[in-house]
Amino acid sequence: MREQRRSRRFALNLEVLEISGKPAPGARILDLSVNGARLALPFATRINEQLKFMVLLPGLTKPSTFIGRVVWKKPADPEGRYVTGLQFYQNYWDLDQWLRAQTHTKA
Repeated sequence: MREQRRSRRFALNLEVLEISGKPAPGARILDLSVNGARLALPFATRINEQLKFMVLLPGLTKPSTFIGRVVWKKPADPEGRYVTGLQFYQNYWDLDQWLRAQTHTKA
């Protein structure tokens, strides 16, 4: 299968602090790129649903908030968890800078 992503993604396993302004116990961010994210969620979403989530990225002192739309989802386990792919609506300058720093620290 051919890779269709437009940008490099970075594997993470971080707690999602909030989703749409509410606490998000059990939600995790699995990977992140300038174009989107992959989340593990304890609930189902709808395709094209808008999600706003907050996460504290390593090395930063304040949480970052991102907004995107659900472009795919799949069940992760029988307990009702899902893996969900989001596409961001906009480019986040701070995220771009953070991702560039990660590239340089891992090289």
